[in-house]
Amino acid sequence: MGVTTTLHPGSKGLWMKLRDPQLLADYMAVLDFTQSRLARRAGCSRQFVWQLLNDPAKRTCSDDVAGRIEEALSVRPGTIFRHSGRVEEVGNGGRPGPVQARG
Repeated sequence: MGVTTTLHPGSKGLWMKLRDPQLLADYMAVLDFTQSRLARRAGCSRQFVWQLLNDPAKRTCSDDVAGRIEEALSVRPGTIFRHSGRVEEVGNGGRPGPVQARG
């Protein structure tokens, strides 16, 4: 059985899942990065960084954003984020919102 993941309409690429919010916080602390500083360097909002650290329901992002965060923290790709699973778009029946994908 494959892993089910979510592909948002109009998105490109795979979705990545934060391995552990404490790992992200630790790398930020080592570099003395605030949430705002990481957000500026990674090209995302401070609120998004806060969500990654504090909201269990918001621990995914596009592979592009994950890559920019890891690059800003000078870590190898895949250190802080992992692939959510293989993505195969299956449609959403015309409903607004995320497209369910299965792998």
